[in-house]
Amino acid sequence: MIKCPTTTLLATFAVLIAFANTSSAATLDVINHSFETSTFTAWVKGGGLTSSGSFDPTTSDGFYTGTPTGMDGTRLAYQLRGSLVPAGYFEQTLAGADGIVSNGDDPTLAANTEYTITVGIGYRNGTRADSDGPEDFAGFVIELFADTTVVGSSTRLASAGPLGNSGEITDHSFSFTTSASPTGLGDALKIRIGRETGGDPLYLDFDNVRISAANAVPEPSSLLIASVLGLGMLLLGRRRRKNV
Repeated sequence: MIKCPTTTLLATFAVLIAFANTSSAATLDVINHSFETSTFTAWVKGGGLTSSGSFDPTTSDGFYTGTPTGMDGTRLAYQLRGSLVPAGYFEQTLAGADGIVSNGDDPTLAANTEYTITVGIGYRNGTRADSDGPEDFAGFVIELFADTTVVGSSTRLASAGPLGNSGEITDHSFSFTTSASPTGLGDALKIRIGRETGGDPLYLDFDNVRISAANAVPEPSSLLIASVLGLGMLLLGRRRRKNV
């Protein structure tokens, strides 16, 4: 019989554990994810926006000092509104690798899947007084839709203040897991970034929109590895008792 040193067995089990815990997360394509085109390619604007667009923060009116920490690319998107109109938003229906919506390979809502959405949120240096008053952080709502159904969302109230430091871009992430039979199963995915309501006027700067999807149910191969691991640990325990 071939004898296997205890250290070798432990090393093998460690490799099996690492393999079993490997996530099968896939990054979903977000077109123009950092808003580098002035035409907002692939994004649709909606709601009540007094002003919106993208800008180079290095040439803005003191909003940021140089290139903000955490920025992706060379431009930031922004939303601004007055107090008497509904909050606005930008949204995008996700396309497949070809970048064309409704072309057969678009991502759709899947069962037993963990979705993670990350957006870089910008915080301007203090406030800027203009004809409408001080320009303050608006707060935000980030939502994932399956067609017209909201399947996941995260809200940051304006009253809670910024997430990060003034003059920087700070990532905000949230995750949620679908059930075995979620509402909207198989429907097209759409991401929406909107401003929180209240105040006059309020701004929201954002950048670098990302979304990933990972299988939340262990695959058969992972279950097999876990079973082999458990058997191996049992045999190792018996071997140790025999050597005592």
